[in-house]
Amino acid sequence: MGGSQYTTSLASSVLNYVYENGRRYHSFNQGRYILPNDEEEQERLDVLHHIFKMICGGTIFRAPLFTYIRPQRVLDMGCGTGIWAIEFADECLEATVIGTDLSPIQPSWLPPNCKFYVDDIEGDWTYPPSEHFDYIHGRALFGSVVDWKGLFSQAFDHLKPGGFLEIQDCHDISSDDDGLRLVPYLVEWKQQLVEGASKMGILYEAHRLKGYMEEVGFVDVHEEKCKVGWKRSLSKPHNLY
Repeated sequence: MGGSQYTTSLASSVLNYVYENGRRYHSFNQGRYILPNDEEEQERLDVLHHIFKMICGGTIFRAPLFTYIRPQRVLDMGCGTGIWAIEFADECLEATVIGTDLSPIQPSWLPPNCKFYVDDIEGDWTYPPSEHFDYIHGRALFGSVVDWKGLFSQAFDHLKPGGFLEIQDCHDISSDDDGLRLVPYLVEWKQQLVEGASKMGILYEAHRLKGYMEEVGFVDVHEEKCKVGWKRSLSKPHNLY
């Protein structure tokens, strides 16, 4: 890996997790991320991975990678359980796929072209030019990023010419009719989540991300909006569509 300062060992402090209210949280840069990292949360993240795949028609990315480039180095920011990075590594054997996260909760049995490191994506990136990326991916990062523009600026500086940055995330809970009255607790949960995150300086601002990318220098920025809801049926349970 050239001049990289990566390491395969973990400091004991990284594994010295924080426990509060019956849940387990990361210890590296403690408090940076508001959600747990225990098994229950890992199951939720893996289910979320499959929901995103359903929304995207079965694929794990939307960038036109193999039309314009064949990525050799890929970065998954805030990789969580590592499921996305592992699937990409399996699909693109010629690429080195790196996943970073505050929690070392990824499996140890990996494709040979996939690696994980404990890191804070809003810290200073130290990849030398020889380790810059063709494709940088981030998904479900709302609730963890304070300075989106700063994150995009670092991504821009660490992409090779012609490389791609892709962000996938959820925007809001809304309804085209009066459906929200059927889920008052979900609406209340979202309001309290936004209020709590804002006290930490974390904003849910999906509508601004395209502009932030363009401000730091990205060109040909494409934004896709997808509605995700529930089909109502008199004879069947509600199903995601």
